[in-house]
Parts: sequence; C-alpha cells; structure tokens
Amino acid sequence: MVDDDMFIRDLVTTKLRGSDYEVYPAASVNEGLSVLSEKKVDAIILDLDLHGENGIELLRKVRSDLKTLSLPVLIFSNNDAEEVREEVMGAGATAFIVKVMMDMNELKREIDRLTS
Repeated sequence: MVDDDMFIRDLVTTKLRGSDYEVYPAASVNEGLSVLSEKKVDAIILDLDLHGENGIELLRKVRSDLKTLSLPVLIFSNNDAEEVREEVMGAGATAFIVKVMMDMNELKREIDRLTS
C-alpha cells in the first residue's frame, strides 16, 4: 500500500488486515521500493500523487523488474482523468479504483480478485 495520506494508509491497512491480509504501508516511491525489496507481496495498492512524486514512476519500476513484473498493481487515486487512466493502464496497471467513489468492501473485493 503506497499512499502519502496517513489516514488512507491506516484505513486501508485496518480493513485489509481485518480480512487476513498482511499490509506493508509506505508513504513514498522510495518506501514502496524498499518494501518490495524486503518483503514478499502479492499485490500493490498505489496512489498516483505522492508529495512531489508520481506513483507512475513506481509502477514503471515494478514493471521493469523481473521479480515484480507479474505483481498485480491496483491504482487507487482521486485523479480520474481519462488520459491518466490510459497512461497507467498502458504502463501496466492491473486495475484502477477512484478513492472518493469506492467503499472499503469494494477495495477488498478487488484485492481478493487480483490475488486469487
């Protein structure tokens, strides 16, 4: 889970841990890369706007590394512009959810689908 918003990180972490997922929260591209190098993960939940950084940078790094190439990446962002969706899906995102339009059960169902 890579999101610079502590409230969102805590909300998602609490919901998914309550559903028996192990969650490794990260607040930046570098923290996300650190988690990926240290932990075995089954999927990545990734915000796009990360305090001066762009989540697409992390997505591209994930897709260019053989160890993480096949990991599902769920983009979890408030930026719902069509060109943004096209860019992230073209860069290898697996799914896209708009934060303000979803509930936590929808997020959990999507993670279940991506990791099954």
